[in-house]
Amino acid sequence: MTIQETLTDIFGGKSLDELDSHYRCTKCWALKKSWKELDPHHVTYEPHFVKFLCRRCHARITHLNSLEASRIGKKLDAETRMRVWNKFLKEDIIETRYEKSLLWFNDFCERINKVCNV
Repeated sequence: MTIQETLTDIFGGKSLDELDSHYRCTKCWALKKSWKELDPHHVTYEPHFVKFLCRRCHARITHLNSLEASRIGKKLDAETRMRVWNKFLKEDIIETRYEKSLLWFNDFCERINKVCNV
């Protein structure tokens, strides 16, 4: 996939100028000042499918993917990632779940940074 094809896939064929008023989380629709305030989340890697989420929602879906991978004991394939994604989109936002996921996510990122010496 070329860089242009990737950008077209991520932004739905729109330029950054066309997206200037659409800086919203895909899940909770939280409005941000710029697209840089949203995290790109790879729903699947093959095929390449990316959605933009606020940090809180990104933490939640990453946590759900991690829990599912632990449950089945292996890396998630595209079909499983899509199933978890669709369930995530349908779930009610319950603050305690999202707070727990954000704490997990922050700890996860901290551990990754230590391993990678970032």
